[in-house]
Order: sequence, then C-alpha cells, then structure tokens
Amino acid sequence: MGIKPLKIRSKKLKACTVAAGLSVVAPVYSASFSEIHHCYVNKHSAGSSIQITKGNQVLYRGAVGLANVSTKEPLGQKSVFDIGSITKTYTAVAVLLLSEEKKINLDTPLGTYVKSIPKEYQHATVAQILSHIAGFPDYLSDSRVWGLWHRDRGLDRVIKSITRRKPYQEPLNSYEYSNTGYILLGKLIEEVSGQTYREFLEQRIFKPLKLNNTYVFEQPSKHKTVGYFSAPNAPKKLYYPEKVSRTWMHAAGAISATVSDLSQFYMSLHKGEILSESSYLRMMRRAKLSDGTEIDYGLGININDVLGVPTLFHEGRVPGYASWSAYFKELDIHAVGLSNDEGIHPGPATLHMVAEYTKLLPARVSLADKPAEIALLGHYQKTDGERFEIKRSGADLILVEKGGEEVIELRENNSYSHKCSGNFFTLENNGGEAVLMFTDLYRGQSTYAKRVSQQSAQAGS
Repeated sequence: MGIKPLKIRSKKLKACTVAAGLSVVAPVYSASFSEIHHCYVNKHSAGSSIQITKGNQVLYRGAVGLANVSTKEPLGQKSVFDIGSITKTYTAVAVLLLSEEKKINLDTPLGTYVKSIPKEYQHATVAQILSHIAGFPDYLSDSRVWGLWHRDRGLDRVIKSITRRKPYQEPLNSYEYSNTGYILLGKLIEEVSGQTYREFLEQRIFKPLKLNNTYVFEQPSKHKTVGYFSAPNAPKKLYYPEKVSRTWMHAAGAISATVSDLSQFYMSLHKGEILSESSYLRMMRRAKLSDGTEIDYGLGININDVLGVPTLFHEGRVPGYASWSAYFKELDIHAVGLSNDEGIHPGPATLHMVAEYTKLLPARVSLADKPAEIALLGHYQKTDGERFEIKRSGADLILVEKGGEEVIELRENNSYSHKCSGNFFTLENNGGEAVLMFTDLYRGQSTYAKRVSQQSAQAGS
C-alpha cells in the first residue's frame, strides 16, 4: 500500500543574487528542531514523531500531537505507527537475505519459486518486481478489490483477487509502481523460507537488530496510535479513515514501528550490518529499462537527489498514517518521520529540519532599522499571470496578494520563505531580468515570477 513516489527534479541548492545587495546588520538566526516540528502539526490534534540522526548522534527526537484524540493521550517515543510502503524496503532486504543463502536468484523468473500464481505473473524476474519494472498492474486501482479489502483474508485469497487483471506490458518497458508485485514477493519469501512473512522478518531482521517495537499485521503493542485523516481544505477536522485490513497490504505495506526502530533499521542497513556489501550495492543501484534508461529506484528504495544531495529514501501512506524515511549520504544524516494523520505527510517537516541544520536552506535574517535598499521590494507577476507585491511595513516584509497579506521570513541572499515552510524563493538575475526562483526542498528549483516594478526601501513603511 502507499502512494507512488513523486518524480523529483532536484538541482543543487544555490543562492544567486541580483546586483543590488541586501542590507542586513542583524545577526543570522536559525529555527530549532522543535520550533520547526511545531510549525507543521497541532499539539491538540493527531500529529507526528520525528527523529534526525547524524552518524551515531541523535540530533532530534520528538513527538507532537495526540496518539488518541478522544482520550487526549499524547504521542511519545514509544508510539507505534503504520509505516505503509516503507515496508517495501524490509521486503527487499528479506529477499536479498535469501539470495545470499542461494535460495533465490534475483535474475530468475518468479514462477520458478512460486508456481501457484497465474502464469502471466510468473515470467518477470525477482529483481524486476523489486524495482517495479515487471509490467504488473497495481491492485489499488482495481475497483473489484475495493469492496473486499475491509475483510481479513489469507495470503492466497488476497493473491487470487489482486491478480485477476493481467499484466499490461512486458517487463523492462517502463517503471510502474506496483503493490501487487510486492505482495507476490511476500509469497515468494514464505515459499522459499518455509516461514510466514511475519516470522521471517521477526527472526532475521527485527530480533537481531533489537527492533522491539516493530510488528507485522497483528501490531500487538499497547502503544499503537489511532490513525486519522484530514482533508487539505479543512486540516483541523479529523475523520476516521477507510477500513482496509492489513492482510491486503502484506509485504507491500503491513509493518508498524516506532520512529526509533525505523531509524535504527535504516542506519543498520546503510552501515552494512544487515546485508553483505555486494547485496547492498545491488540494492542501491538504479534499475534499467530495456532501452538502457536508468530509473530512480533500486531494490525497494528510491534513489535521487533531495536537498540537492544524493539521497536514498522511501515514503508510505495507508489509511490513517503517512511516513517518510531518508538517508542523505554526503551529510551522513538519517531523517525519519511518522504521522497518524494520513493527510499530513511528515516529509516536509523533516526536510525543513535537515535543510535548516545543514545550512542548505538560506539562513533567516532580520531587517536593519533603516536599510538603504531592500532588493526584494516590488511588484511581481507569476508565471500564471497573477500579480503580488512585496513591501516593507516597519521591521517586517509583507507579501500582498489576492486573498490577503502575510508577514514573510526574510532569508540570506535575497531570499524569503513563508512561515513554517522550508521551501523558499530567491531573487535572481536572468538575462538582465529580475525573477523569483522557487526552490522546493523535495522537487528542486523552478521559475516562479518576474519583477515588473521595484520599490525603494521606504515604500510601504
């Protein structure tokens, strides 16, 4: 289960300035991890748990919000969340462990090991399924399954239901995210190991790594959080999510864990404490299509630049929960976020924390009392034609646009950001024209607006 990973088009984060410099005399200051965390969630509602680790040092571990809104039980370090599609990384590790024991050949068709599935699903190799290039459909888009998935089902009955649709293309033709494929990998693990998926993970991953608050299916922990859903247009109103039995998620999304356990799993993986070096390198290598095109996915892991640096990551979403885990290789930082509100993805908060800590995000600054010039002041026109203004009001910069005004945070290098956002805007010189570039910490940089008139520092004061 989960959402399809977003296409990321990140560029190295930069800060290019226009000719007129920004007059600043006040010292630079940064937001604390806790301050950023509280920006993204309401402590009186469902919330999130986040851990940021550099090397072996925990930079931040905190939980904000409620584990149960009805009883007002707060989230804490032992709060257990469903991690959704991050489960796929565990599944890939399990398959690689069996490969190291010569029980599975990654480049052998699935049907060699699992003969009970429809023949149309037998010819794709194990590695192709792990990388979502097997040509398998995703059962989440099958309306015939929607009326069934609230009921508990055994694995074989689930597989029978989700493989009624035939693969719609040959392997290696394109990247198509498929939960169906990962449930079939769960069946593979059970067939080859002689254990249930849960038993294998407990014996080979959870217990050796002392992940005492990580579970499959039953989630027996008394610390399990209640999952909710909030709509983007009404974030303060919570709903109970659609009921979907975790038996329909299996090896595609049925693991639950604490933020500490999830962080420990990924740190152990990237330190080489679970897999052999050759298995790890294979896992972290981009898969290729038939035409030689590399995709941004290895074996159970996304591979791309985030924050402008090489990153290994995965995210997930199941009814009631959202999750995000990333390892920034060059920074040696692990960032993990878990939410018990399906409508609030923890990724933006964790990325904001990492960007602020590492100075990849232009630092916040204060306006001087009487600056000679403020480069950002003026009127702008967005790429969609809509106009807005940035003006000064006392010691603040104000953004005025259709719908109202807001104080914006001034940052170094002629940049600004909205309050409680790590994404930022930078004024740059593009062929003699002043333009605002928008940098999304996740997706990268794009043109946002051009300046149509400039104001003096006293304008609007």
